[in-house]
Amino acid sequence: MALSIGYTGHRFTGALAHHNKQHNLTTNWGQLVWSAITVGRPSLAEVVRFGPFSLFEIIYRSFMLFANLQQSGSRLIKSDAYKSLDPSEKGAVSYFVGQTMTKLLSADLFDVDWLLHLDVYGRGLPRRLRRGKKRPDLIGLNRALDWLVVESKGHSNPATKALAERAKFQALHLRTIDGSYPFLRLGAATYFSRSGFLRTILVDPYDIPEDAEDLDLEVEEFFRAYYRLLLHRLTESPGIAVWRNPIAGREYRFAWLHAANMGFGLDAEIAERVESETNLSDGVIRLPARRDVELNQNAVRNADFPEAPSHIHVGGDGSIVVLGQRWRESAMRLPPAERR
Repeated sequence: MALSIGYTGHRFTGALAHHNKQHNLTTNWGQLVWSAITVGRPSLAEVVRFGPFSLFEIIYRSFMLFANLQQSGSRLIKSDAYKSLDPSEKGAVSYFVGQTMTKLLSADLFDVDWLLHLDVYGRGLPRRLRRGKKRPDLIGLNRALDWLVVESKGHSNPATKALAERAKFQALHLRTIDGSYPFLRLGAATYFSRSGFLRTILVDPYDIPEDAEDLDLEVEEFFRAYYRLLLHRLTESPGIAVWRNPIAGREYRFAWLHAANMGFGLDAEIAERVESETNLSDGVIRLPARRDVELNQNAVRNADFPEAPSHIHVGGDGSIVVLGQRWRESAMRLPPAERR
């Protein structure tokens, strides 16, 4: 049984008007973990640059989902571990789950496989944008190289459309990127409904305010920042090897993380382009579309995995997530401490 996550759209027009009202997005644990790992933002790995903690960032992100979410039928609910957190801890988890859902919905609904937090640019940001509450969280690109701007909120309790409206207001304060108007400015609010299920509200558009700013950021610079984050997370660490692994017709720079019962990889050609500073945009637009890989095909059976996978998701960004048996759906319906 696949996962089903509800979302409600407001104010979409034109070609995107079909997103209005309530919908259900069909997904799975593989795509959810992919979204959590690849929503680009600074982390502990960036602070230590990049050493033994780089792969630990992947373990941390996957465990945030594993420990705090549980499957109920086809829906996602809070785990007992989540319910036992204090308010500040719940706030941190809710923010992370909100960012994960924003990446998932951006990829599935709007073909935006690349999403990067503005804080990635750190000290370079003040010369580009004024810091302040109006600055949006995330910017992204779709396969047509059109820009998306998103403000993402996460709450542990039921949310209202007004919360997503406030997120949308922040997203509006970025007028152009690299001289181009974004094809979409989006406010996203992720929450647990009164019935206990994970949901997201999406709000699109208003008029751009007069004080909106322009971001001087080229497509190639964006891709290079995005892939540096992923590649740094694949830095070999004590007890964790990184190797070239052929999976489903592509070769990946790949690591298996026993602590998280999962593997993560990046397309080998993209990794080499990052390291050699070769043009990334040319390689990126030739990547295959995102897909879930059938587990019974020879291309999977011949791959180098420590155990039989329960899910394999290939992202449109060229990264891959392989989940072990602790992530199978029958296990994810149990409380985290009982999963084997």
